[in-house]
Amino acid sequence: TGADATYAFAPAARVFDGLTSDDDAPPLVLSADDRLHAAVVAALARYPGLGPALGMRRRPAREDLRFFAAELGSGPLDGAGVEAAARLCRLEAAALTTAAGTEVLAPLPVPDASGRLRSATEVLYDDAPWLAGRLDRSRVPLAHGKVERRVAAALGCRPLSRAVDETAGAVTPRPAETLPPAVAAAVAQWRSNARAPAFRAALRRAHARARLLAVSETTAPVLDAGRLESLKRVDVVAAERLESRFDLAGGGGTRA
Repeated sequence: TGADATYAFAPAARVFDGLTSDDDAPPLVLSADDRLHAAVVAALARYPGLGPALGMRRRPAREDLRFFAAELGSGPLDGAGVEAAARLCRLEAAALTTAAGTEVLAPLPVPDASGRLRSATEVLYDDAPWLAGRLDRSRVPLAHGKVERRVAAALGCRPLSRAVDETAGAVTPRPAETLPPAVAAAVAQWRSNARAPAFRAALRRAHARARLLAVSETTAPVLDAGRLESLKRVDVVAAERLESRFDLAGGGGTRA
């Protein structure tokens, strides 16, 4: 193996002739078509039985992926290390769609945003763009950006949208006289719509339909008549500042 005029020997057990660059084979997993010396690639192409005779396999087993991940160390990983870990995750996600995916193995570690490898059950993938700029992501165990959401989900990472609960806090209204005309008009329209009898009637119809579709009385939604009537007095304002508390399931809260 090697590049330019520098070569090194690689154990045949670490060379997989079923991987190509399109498979995103990581640096720790050699691909016979583009990572070996050209003469070796030519010999493998000419003699189909040569690879297996030397101990080569088509693709790494899931146990191999865990071995390669352990070789990376716990981190923090550098750029190449993160890329290698992300590629191992992609190969694991692909393996989970095959019969090999039925094997019960320890979760493959996933690189978090800081480049440290963590159990997939401890890592979240970001599927909540509406929280951008509002949530202190440094306090959230997010998967590294090199790990695609579909891959993170396949490996058992939880979605951020389901792991975080937002509790509204203080609201600092913006003085009405400072609002641009278009914003002031929109606020007035929202206020009027929320207080309108037609809006409350629509909510009653939606509630009645939900009760008809409920599986049982215990799962049927309950209409709070008092809260519904309070919409007559609801106010809508443009906020200068919103304070929220975000609580993560299985972790502490963080403020934005």
